[in-house]
Amino acid sequence: MDIDYSHGSPKRGYFTYAKTGINRLSKKVKLLLLGIIIFILYWIFIRRADKGLEKGNALFQGTSNQFDPNQSSITDEKISRIHLNYLDLKKPFVDLSTLKFNNYVNGGNMQIERDSDHVCLVPDRSSALGYLFSKSFISESDSSALEVELDFRIHGHEKRSNLIGDGMALWFTDSQLHQGDVFGVQSDYKGLGIFIDTYKNGDRKEYKSMNKRGFPYISIQPNYGNAGQYNKDNDGYQTELDGCSIHRVYDAGNQGKISKIRVIFLRKKAYFRLDVDINGDGSWQNCIQKMNFPVDAFPLKPYIGLSAETGQLTHAVDIYRLQTSTFRASNGEEIKNVHSLLNSIGVSKNQQSKSTQRVSEKRNKNGLRSMKRRRTFSRLQRQEKELKRKDEEKYGSKYGFLGWFGSLVWKTLKVIMCSILIIFIGYFGFLAFRVFRDKRRDRAPRGLL
Repeated sequence: MDIDYSHGSPKRGYFTYAKTGINRLSKKVKLLLLGIIIFILYWIFIRRADKGLEKGNALFQGTSNQFDPNQSSITDEKISRIHLNYLDLKKPFVDLSTLKFNNYVNGGNMQIERDSDHVCLVPDRSSALGYLFSKSFISESDSSALEVELDFRIHGHEKRSNLIGDGMALWFTDSQLHQGDVFGVQSDYKGLGIFIDTYKNGDRKEYKSMNKRGFPYISIQPNYGNAGQYNKDNDGYQTELDGCSIHRVYDAGNQGKISKIRVIFLRKKAYFRLDVDINGDGSWQNCIQKMNFPVDAFPLKPYIGLSAETGQLTHAVDIYRLQTSTFRASNGEEIKNVHSLLNSIGVSKNQQSKSTQRVSEKRNKNGLRSMKRRRTFSRLQRQEKELKRKDEEKYGSKYGFLGWFGSLVWKTLKVIMCSILIIFIGYFGFLAFRVFRDKRRDRAPRGLL
C-alpha cells in the first residue's frame, strides 16, 4: 500500500501568482498602474481611431467646417452676376407721380428732399425712428448666392462718439416688419438682423466682465419669431452669432464720409461673410466670416429692410444706396464653390486669407469657439463609412486589407481589451473606495473600551 506523506500546498496557477503580486503592491502603486493601463488603451484604441477618422474627414466631402479660400478641391466655376433691379434703393428714390418709394415701403420719421442723393432714415433728434422694407421678396433661387452692398452715413452734432445712439439695422426677414422697439421695428422677427449698435447699454457691473466690446459695434442676430429675444440692456451679446467693433464709423465733423457694408451669403456651403469699408474708398476689411452659418436663420425668400432709431442720445442715419446681386454658374445652376464666388465678387486672395486668419486668431484668443466643429456621432459614422468604402475600392473587399478573418480578430481583440479596461477601472475604483473607507475609520474617535 503506497502512502503519500507529502504535506506541501497544491501547485498554484498563473492567476494566483498575479493576484498575490497585485495584493503585495501598495495602493498608490496600484492607482499609478491603473493610469498607465488606461493611457495605453486610450492610445491604441481611441487616439488611432481619431487619426483614421481625421483622414476620412478629408475624403468625405462636405463634412469639414474649415474653409481655406486659397485652396479649392473643385475647379473654379464660371460665374455670372445678375443685378436685382427690383431691390435697388438709389437716386431717384421716389416716384414723383405717386410720391412713393419705387421699390420699398416706408414708415416712421423718415425725411427726403426732392432730387436728394440720400434718404434720411432718422434725423438727428431724440425719440425718432424710420424703416424701409422691399415690396418684393427675393426668390429662393436668387437668395442661394447673394451679395448686398449698402452705402450709409451716421453723423450728427455731437463730437464725442460715446454720446450718440441708438443705431441702425439691415434686415433679411420672411415678411415686411412694422414699427417696434428693436432699432425701430418689431422684436419678433423671423430671419436675420445685422445691427450697427452705436451706444453701449450693457455698462453695468453684471455685464462689464462679459461685454468689453468697443462701440459702435456690428453684430448678426438671428431670430425665429421670439418676441423680446434681443436684449437691449446687454446689447444682445447673449444672442449674437458673431460681431466686430467698427471704430470711426461715426462722422463727428460732418465731413460727408460715406461708409459701406457688404454681405455675401452662399446657402449651399452655409457660408456668410460681412465686410466693412469705413471710409468708402474701396478699402474693405472683413468683419465676420462664418463657414458653418445656420442657414435656417436666413429665410429662403427674404425681404430686405433698413431701420434706425434714436433715444435720449441722437445721431442721423442717411442711406445713399442699396444694391443687391445674385450669382449663377455658366450652366445656370446654383453656385457650389465659395472660392469662385469670392473671386467673381472681387474679394482678392489676400483678403480671403487674412479674414480666415483673423477669424482663427479671434476664436483662439477668446477661447469661446473653435474653428473645428465638434464631431457629432452621426458625422463620425459617415466618415467611418467613407473610409470603409475607400478600402473596399482599393482592396476589392469590404473588410479592407485585413480580410474578413483579420477584421473578426481585430473586433474580438477590441472587445477583449475594452472588457479588460472596464474590469480594471471597476477593480481600482473598488480599491479607491476601500482607501477612503479606511481613512474615515482611522479618523473616527475611539473610546477607552
